[in-house]
Amino acid sequence: MNEIKPGLYEAIITQRLSDALKASGLEHERAKLGKDDAPALLARFLNALTLQTLESVDEDDARTKQLEVVNAVLATLERFNPKLGGDKVEISSEFLQGVRAIGRNVLPIPPSTPLSQSALFTGAPAKPQLSNELLAEMRSADRVDILVSFIKNSGLRILEEGFKDLRNRNIPVRIITTTYMGATDAEAIERLSGYPNVEIKVSYDTNSTRLHAKAYYFERASGFSTAYVGSSNMSNPAMTGGLEWNLKATQTDLPNILRATGMTLDSKPTSSKGTPRSSKMR
Repeated sequence: MNEIKPGLYEAIITQRLSDALKASGLEHERAKLGKDDAPALLARFLNALTLQTLESVDEDDARTKQLEVVNAVLATLERFNPKLGGDKVEISSEFLQGVRAIGRNVLPIPPSTPLSQSALFTGAPAKPQLSNELLAEMRSADRVDILVSFIKNSGLRILEEGFKDLRNRNIPVRIITTTYMGATDAEAIERLSGYPNVEIKVSYDTNSTRLHAKAYYFERASGFSTAYVGSSNMSNPAMTGGLEWNLKATQTDLPNILRATGMTLDSKPTSSKGTPRSSKMR
């Protein structure tokens, strides 16, 4: 146990930590684990220890030993969760990359960053470009929600192939944007309105609502949904070479963020003044 330093903590108290607190001679405060907070806090605690253990295995047959560790953990969990039903990780050291839909001979190319691992995009050279990641996400999504302050023709041109793929697979797409600063190109809205699977709403309230959020949400029936939340509107500079920061959150890595993103995008505006109006011309 490292030396105890003064400051804020959110650490599960183990016997070693309790002994270290006593040895430090520093006053400290404890709090009860709440019914709602306990599962997430305890899971993060176990996750850190499990990762540390798996990384520490450096034997010649490290992968086999790592799988043995995982199966030992699963066996312990099954004592308290019978639903696991004796499930084990196969010693073949393989993982499922995808399941092809009927009529598709090949899987879509996945994004450069893993579907199960969160990542930060900063527009840095030699790093994955946000536009390429969004295109890859679109080709494997089962539903897409987009919330941006404005949509430019230059941005739509970049993502056009993705929107065509979504149309061809009849995947529902919901888009909310605004007329803030007159930045949204009307032509881009009209082109998107021509897609039968796309629903667009435009907020004309530029005074009180000031919608500046930027989010791209990709729902997958497989359970590997992803969301990009940050500063990039749908424009060429914002998605390619601009100095924009965007966090990719995954359902596996940050399930609470994905739930919050999905719930927010599903919610309906309550203010009549700021309610987006449909741009569908049908």
